[in-house]
Amino acid sequence: QNGLRGYLPDELYELTSLQHLLLTNNIGISGPLSPKIGGLEDSLESLQLGESSITGTLPTELDLLTRLKTLDIHSNTISGELPENLLLPDLEVLRLRFPFMGGTIPNDIKFRLSTKLTDLRLEGHWNDELPEAFWLSLSSSSSLRYFSLLCRSAVRTRIPDSFFASNPNMIEFLVRTNHLSGSIPTTVGFLTSLISFSLSGNPEIHGTIPTELGRLSASLTLLAIENNRLEGSVPSELGDLTELRVLALRGNRLGGTIPESLSGLKNLEHFVLGPQIMPRGFSGTIPESICYALDRGGEENQTMIVVGQTDVFNYCSCCTIL
Repeated sequence: QNGLRGYLPDELYELTSLQHLLLTNNIGISGPLSPKIGGLEDSLESLQLGESSITGTLPTELDLLTRLKTLDIHSNTISGELPENLLLPDLEVLRLRFPFMGGTIPNDIKFRLSTKLTDLRLEGHWNDELPEAFWLSLSSSSSLRYFSLLCRSAVRTRIPDSFFASNPNMIEFLVRTNHLSGSIPTTVGFLTSLISFSLSGNPEIHGTIPTELGRLSASLTLLAIENNRLEGSVPSELGDLTELRVLALRGNRLGGTIPESLSGLKNLEHFVLGPQIMPRGFSGTIPESICYALDRGGEENQTMIVVGQTDVFNYCSCCTIL
């Protein structure tokens, strides 16, 4: 965060004892990442170039940096594809965020991820399929705490039951704008340390909202499962999530009545119920006890409950209708 500008000089890659190269938030750093980066193979443990203007493609020599524990590169100007042989056995943090990178996710990313990973975040325009082996490779370590998959194109995959069951210490799960299929695994109830759960924008996710989500009462503050194809009713167990601040359910095929147990969500700030996809929709009323419970004394502090015009027809004193 120093406002550095220009290319990375070749002399940098001659520092053969260099362990950490941290240049995050220097948007003025530009030019390609030189293949000479492979010359730091005996020493480099952390490479962080987040929020830079690095251009070109990623060099295949990244695969030589087998001592790396952290690889974090975020650039809006990198193009091409990920290196085919990116195998870094000691990697603990992998953050590759390239909004305009295309192609496919290499097999080594799919099948040979480090068993030491605690933080995995992938963002790009990849067109590929993530088979079950991708998730199983992440299930072998039980160390994953942060997981984010933001692919702005058709990445086809489904989450096996074992993924959540094998990573009970997960804190953040964010998968958005993908082509996930299947249902939300009931093993999500094992994630008792989870703070944020977002599984939105996956129109092939179907089934019902798992009642097991109610087990996450001690920690969960964000539950966003909107714009999928979930059906059924809102389970009363969601009322046990007393730390919840954001609950987003719109854009599904939910229906039925709203359980009065949600009046127990005393920390809720945003509650987005609708609109739901027709022909389904909520019926009856939103229990007024929910509005009373969510009123913290003053209109500016009151929770906004967003509903669709076809969802809830009866009066709700704390609703905003879209």
